[in-house]
Amino acid sequence: MEKRYGFLFSILAVIFVISLFFDQMFLNFVSESKILNEILSFLFGWEVIFVLFFALAVYFYIKDRKTLIPLAVSLFSSMAVAFLLKLIIQRPRYFIEKLYPIIHLPDYSFPSMHTIAVFSLLPILFLKAKRLRWLWLSYAILVGISRILLKQHYLSDVIGAVLIGILVGGTIILLNPRLFEHKKRKVLRKKMR
Repeated sequence: MEKRYGFLFSILAVIFVISLFFDQMFLNFVSESKILNEILSFLFGWEVIFVLFFALAVYFYIKDRKTLIPLAVSLFSSMAVAFLLKLIIQRPRYFIEKLYPIIHLPDYSFPSMHTIAVFSLLPILFLKAKRLRWLWLSYAILVGISRILLKQHYLSDVIGAVLIGILVGGTIILLNPRLFEHKKRKVLRKKMR
């Protein structure tokens, strides 16, 4: 099972490297539509992402409270990693205007913070929420696509954010092995005592 995930991660890494060569061409290909931009901005903006995270928190509060802390740690640590990478790499955005002219936040492109945040939850959801995982994966992919269509990020920003987000979520799982252990193994361990 772990080999399969390693293989998928390797494929994503190769796609990321290839995407670096096609960033400008891909952005030029994307059409401009103000109505589409407004819809995408609303559906895949921070407000909706945090509402969905809150809904996940309520779901896990009811179903499995032990998963709440790793879920929150994964989300906020991925955002911290993204913020630090933006400061270190300082890749300029595709457009000229500043996103945050009043509060003077760094306005760099790599990695996409929206994408890294939603993808950081995927490893945990794949282990703990079988009913929600495919729905969240679909939403996460749409978040990444929206960042490109809105011309907020290059293709490589989004693919890099997918890799980093999954890596952060996977690290949270590795740091909490007992919490994410399969139920059958827990039962066997209890019987052996």
